[in-house]
Amino acid sequence: MKTLGLRTLEDIYDTKAVGGIIRSLVSEWNIGNKVCSITVDNSFLDDSMIQQIKENCLSDQSSLSSAHWFISFTLLEDGFREMDDLLFKLKKSIRYVTETRHGKLKFQEAVDRVKLQSGKSWDDLSFKRESDFDILDSALRSREIFCKLEEIDVNFKLNPSMKEWKNAAALQSCLRCFDDIKGTQSLTVSLYFPKLCYIYKKFLLLEKCNHPFVPWMKRKFNYYWSLCSLAFAVAVVLDPSLKFEFVEYSYSDIYGNDKMMHLKVFHTFLRDVYHKYVGEANNLTESTSVLGNSNCSSTESTNDCLLDSFRKRVSASSLNEEASELNCYLNEPLVLPEDGAIFDILSWWCGKSQKFPILAKMARDFLTIPVAIFTPCSNTKAIINNPDYSILKPESMKALVCNEIWLETPKGNDGENHDPTQATDKGKKKLVETLVLEKNPNLRIVRKLLVPKILL
Repeated sequence: MKTLGLRTLEDIYDTKAVGGIIRSLVSEWNIGNKVCSITVDNSFLDDSMIQQIKENCLSDQSSLSSAHWFISFTLLEDGFREMDDLLFKLKKSIRYVTETRHGKLKFQEAVDRVKLQSGKSWDDLSFKRESDFDILDSALRSREIFCKLEEIDVNFKLNPSMKEWKNAAALQSCLRCFDDIKGTQSLTVSLYFPKLCYIYKKFLLLEKCNHPFVPWMKRKFNYYWSLCSLAFAVAVVLDPSLKFEFVEYSYSDIYGNDKMMHLKVFHTFLRDVYHKYVGEANNLTESTSVLGNSNCSSTESTNDCLLDSFRKRVSASSLNEEASELNCYLNEPLVLPEDGAIFDILSWWCGKSQKFPILAKMARDFLTIPVAIFTPCSNTKAIINNPDYSILKPESMKALVCNEIWLETPKGNDGENHDPTQATDKGKKKLVETLVLEKNPNLRIVRKLLVPKILL
């Protein structure tokens, strides 16, 4: 993930300003025709505010043409918001056993008693508190000990009820599904479809248990599913190791008795997409033919009508022939890679481009769709939240953050999973350089050379 810009907002609810920032960045980078979705990762914004931002972005149609996939990515935040009371209890419980002398002693006593009763080792009893997920994970690992602590310590009255512990465990299992996807950003889009199907099924199971966080999260996920599931399924069909068989198997697993209805919808979508590609190929052929006959006499109206009729017939015949290309591909056996071998789908299609020219074009478009898993970079947070950087001007902060992500990303890493402390230490070196250049007017031109224009 790369950062294109950084802006300071006076008010986080200023939807007009957010829309303007998005418009200006899209225009500056000239990527209006390449934007397939816009993700707003801000739990403070509700759906009506997201709609306002969308309207502001689309007010200038020339700068942004394809933002109809406008997404508010607050799915995980919605889940945590519904569990605020439980998270508060867990935070207080952890604070009690880590920051008070009496709590530490009683917690160790509870650990010793559980060890005697269960025979477990309990080697790792550390509590991570960097995020809500860390708090949830740490508390659940020590759940048995907290329950014992409630029995032996009259001062400990924050232990969650059995129902709350079950809700916490369910939320953790749900979050792990999304956490698994974060580590798979190098996969082709066809391999994301099984993971999304698993999450879809997970929500169906959780919904039956009436957990409080499920309705909000499921509503958002269903919206994302409605936007991209058909396109992802097309990518699966274009994967010669999966094809239509895997889509059918997945639909059977997640839709049950409604499988045939959804398969019919997908089959129609697949055919429509395919015929669109066939039509584009035919239009290209016709354009070439028209250029070749541009010198024909316009007075030969009878011949022109006869020629047009012939072309339409050939075009219709060509459409039927090309349709058999899809059928031929689907009727071929699956290409099953050897155990442990990595199957290079794009190379396979490169070798089949002569046999399946239309499908090869579809494969190039669908299998290379970039799947963005938005995970806020810890480097950026470490820099922005560090008080040492508060003296920087907005433009300097912007150059610093973009510089960090664009120029110092290790090979094979897109700026994620960095140690925030390391990022801060690196940032301090840049801070010194930036401040020296800011204070010395004679070096301003040097600063402009050091920070590429792409970052400004």
